[in-house]
Amino acid sequence: ASLPSGEKRMRPLKDIAARLSAEGITHVAVNWSEILRYRTTYKYTDYVTPARFQTLVEGDLLEPEQLSAEAFSELSQLPESWQQEVRHWGPELIQTSYGTEIVPRFAVYRVQ
Repeated sequence: ASLPSGEKRMRPLKDIAARLSAEGITHVAVNWSEILRYRTTYKYTDYVTPARFQTLVEGDLLEPEQLSAEAFSELSQLPESWQQEVRHWGPELIQTSYGTEIVPRFAVYRVQ
């Protein structure tokens, strides 16, 4: 039996790097707001998580671009279902700014 998508392993970083290079991909954009909307209203794969992107950053495959303050939302201002989903599925997204929990609405990564 196949594993649930959230439990599947990523390919080795060198394989991911080779594929991105072969396809000419220089940047990866992630719209966390849309992913949250899909996760809380429709269905979205459990494979795509903030933790997986963090693994790619820690493996020196991706480098996050700096985001302006407008790219963030206060966690408390999001719909309750989104807040719960962030805390359960993507706590890595939560940052603190001046004592307020914020989350990025999107992220852009440069391929190394």
